[in-house]
Amino acid sequence: MKPIVHGLEKQYDKRLDVLYFDISDKTYDEVQRRLRFRSTPHFILLRRDGSRVRDWTGIVVPEADLRTAIDALLKETR
Repeated sequence: MKPIVHGLEKQYDKRLDVLYFDISDKTYDEVQRRLRFRSTPHFILLRRDGSRVRDWTGIVVPEADLRTAIDALLKETR
């Protein structure tokens, strides 16, 4: 998934912020709780206000699904 996520991060540069959390780092316990983190990997698409758009879990998430959700969110925020 790393190549896909990094590719999307580059493609949507300046229109999408991608944050990475090391879930084993106790510093992020509050983030885990607030986002209802369930497993690794867990991808969460949020609006600027922090509301959840969609999330995916697992090591195989179709790039097209991520791209479709990101594009829809970007259209919504125009």
